[in-house]
Amino acid sequence: MVGKTTLEYENTDGHIFRNDGFQNSTRSSGNVNDFNRLTNDGEITRFSSDGTTAGRIGVTSNRIFIGSGNTGIFFDNLTDNAIKPWNTDGTATARDAAIDIGHEGERFKDLYLSGGVYLGGVGSANKLDDYEEGTWNPTFTEQSAGTGTYTKIGRTVQVWGEVICDANGAGVNALALSGLPFSVLGDTYRIHLGFDSMNTSANGNNIPTPFNGMMLMQHDQYVRPSSTGGNPYFKSDLFVIGTRVYISGQFETTA
Repeated sequence: MVGKTTLEYENTDGHIFRNDGFQNSTRSSGNVNDFNRLTNDGEITRFSSDGTTAGRIGVTSNRIFIGSGNTGIFFDNLTDNAIKPWNTDGTATARDAAIDIGHEGERFKDLYLSGGVYLGGVGSANKLDDYEEGTWNPTFTEQSAGTGTYTKIGRTVQVWGEVICDANGAGVNALALSGLPFSVLGDTYRIHLGFDSMNTSANGNNIPTPFNGMMLMQHDQYVRPSSTGGNPYFKSDLFVIGTRVYISGQFETTA
């Protein structure tokens, strides 16, 4: 014992060295050990089992690495503020694209990130910086809101929804969809609409005669039979009480 008079391990400053190889160090209000390697980089502490090296803690350019064999991590607080995959054997160097986090049947749980994930490469095109799921309320002119869900991956938004109409459209206003969960980028609007039990005598601007089971694809917020020619659009009287509208599609967003 050094600095102690009894074999008390927890509350008295000092050291205990037993003849079976156990040692204990206790110190109040300060670091208990200080390992200082001079001259060059390399291993500071080695851990072994039955004479075989099991792991190391070392230093490279005033930064710590820790690991077992060629599987370790390096704490780079000076260059990139990053934790890097590292080979702790011999030269103690980086191992690019060689170490997994977790394994089949040995998974971590949740991953919390404030930035993005680079998948399959390190270029800007490989960065996935957003994933989101949620609900939205599709609303057509003069009708109450319906229900819907969306999935946003990067800047691409997939939407699904249904509206059960509760009013007879007056037929004065152009029929339009609103309530999308994000703003639409340019001409990326591709929303498919399927109808059932609507007004087959509806009017509009340059429209064909509507029929039950008709399907359209929206290229903007207005319900049109075509994306080209004479600015065609249906008016709000296409929908009456009991009309069902099924919505699916996608668009790009800058949000």
